[in-house]
Amino acid sequence: VALLAVHPTLVFFAGTQWAETVYVTLLGLLAWSTLWAREGGPLRGLLPGFLLGLTVLVRGVATYLAPVLLVALLLPRAGSTAWRARSRHAAALLVALVLTVAPYSVVASVRWGGLVISDATLGHVMALGNDDFEPVTFDYGNGQLTGRVYGATLMRGRADCPRRGGPVAHDRCEVQRSLRWIGRHPGTFLARVPERLAQLLNPHSFLTRQLRWHAWHGIPWALEELLVAFQACFTALVVLGGTLGAWARARGPVGALTVGIVGYHVAVVAALYGLTRFRLPLEPLWIVWLAAVLAAPRDTVASLRAAPGRLVGAALSLPILLLLMARYAWTGWPGLDVLLPWP
Repeated sequence: VALLAVHPTLVFFAGTQWAETVYVTLLGLLAWSTLWAREGGPLRGLLPGFLLGLTVLVRGVATYLAPVLLVALLLPRAGSTAWRARSRHAAALLVALVLTVAPYSVVASVRWGGLVISDATLGHVMALGNDDFEPVTFDYGNGQLTGRVYGATLMRGRADCPRRGGPVAHDRCEVQRSLRWIGRHPGTFLARVPERLAQLLNPHSFLTRQLRWHAWHGIPWALEELLVAFQACFTALVVLGGTLGAWARARGPVGALTVGIVGYHVAVVAALYGLTRFRLPLEPLWIVWLAAVLAAPRDTVASLRAAPGRLVGAALSLPILLLLMARYAWTGWPGLDVLLPWP
């Protein structure tokens, strides 16, 4: 709780009422309710199903998150076969999910002449990361921060699909065009995965952008610099410390939920396009494992030593994450990029 309370980016997004604040709240409630549903009767499965439905309606990216919850819900304890008894919990979850999403989906599908689950934006986000221009982002120092720059970037890519036929037809067209581009450039698509992940793991955020634009005139220069540095260091601590803690301590339903939810979102970003605000809803789930490290560092070390596979996983993943974060760490301090060994 203390780590969440002093998380600078969470505080900023909550204060400015970005939609990520709602999404991160729903993800947290979703994780808690799934664990709660395991401990009672089948009807408890209705709550995580309802919350997942709300999450899908808030952000379409959550549309295919249900398998992660089902795994956590059905996962047996210590080799037991209790998953069979909890299959009714899973059925209740799916029923509640459908009943929550279906009313809006039916109305939107009829209104726009095609299947709409929660939105029709997949084609747009696919195009931003899979076109002739470099993957788009909107962060300070490495993004398209004005309409003019953004428009010039899009001009270097393929022509947009025509707007006739409504948003569903347009979205389908953009999805097909992006898939054709990927089919023609499979090597480029794969080569861009690290770039998208580096954009996601940039230790800065929209808070950096506001500070560098001097959006709050009453903040002294020294405090601005302190906030920029504190935010970058805090993010690095969450990503690296949380990953270490997850390798060491993530097991059972809690591990399946947190690692599954974070891994799902990271995979989506790897295929589409990266932005630091996509990372924000995931950090509270990773803070759980950072807290485990800080609360019991000796237990963390002992757990890694007792599981060589997890130790190897941590040893391999932490340097990779550090390199990905370093890719755009300089953006918080304009001009620092001249000192870096990469372009």
